[in-house]
Amino acid sequence: MVTALMALITGCKVTTDDNGGETGNDYYVSINGNDASDGSQAAPWRTVQHGLDQLRPGDSLTIQAGSYSEALQLTTSGTEANPIRIQGQSFSNTFLDGRDVSRDLFFVDSANHIHISNLTFAQAPRAGLRLSHSDHVSVVNCVFANNGTWGVFTDFSDHTRVQNCEAYGSEDEHGIYISNSSDNAVIRNNILHHNNACGIQINADPSMGDDGISSGCLIENNIVYENGRAGGAAINLASVRNSTIQNNIIYHNYAGGIAAW
Repeated sequence: MVTALMALITGCKVTTDDNGGETGNDYYVSINGNDASDGSQAAPWRTVQHGLDQLRPGDSLTIQAGSYSEALQLTTSGTEANPIRIQGQSFSNTFLDGRDVSRDLFFVDSANHIHISNLTFAQAPRAGLRLSHSDHVSVVNCVFANNGTWGVFTDFSDHTRVQNCEAYGSEDEHGIYISNSSDNAVIRNNILHHNNACGIQINADPSMGDDGISSGCLIENNIVYENGRAGGAAINLASVRNSTIQNNIIYHNYAGGIAAW
């Protein structure tokens, strides 16, 4: 009764699990929306950051087609049973534009159990997407285009999954960069090309603290080509142990294929 009443008041769809239990609300953002609205599909919000600020475990935020120029930050965690989901309508028509931000376009800071999908992150001064001290974050069906330093950058973040994504045109460094003792990363089924340094880099970087080792990582089924004009192998591994690199197609890179050191 309470769930039904809240749905009636807010106008938002309440998602339930297979047993009918409440798992969260479905919210929406549109370029034609209004942050004073209730965030329902019929009355979406206008800014992505306003939507992110409302999210709680089990909630989803759908960003409808359009271009959004905002510096974004998420600091709220989901749970294993009820992750937070942020998705675009499609990576082909839902764009996060970083030209007017000062640093990272989308910063996930100390937020766990997050699922991000179907978005294009473009032209950030530094990272298109940064994950810091954020575990169990999945990034699926996204494009990272022409960002200043990296497409995806993580530090001290375990169980990151980057799958079915494309990262290209990183002006200074890498397409995907897993750093600072991050363990159990899965980088699968991605296309990485024309990045100035590496297509994929995992650098545990012992000088930054923690154990200085990345272990349990899996890099598979990626296509990695025409990276490394500034140096850096297609797949570059520093202080990486007990990990698997398999079934990748690597060609026409300028500074080597796979380097482990």
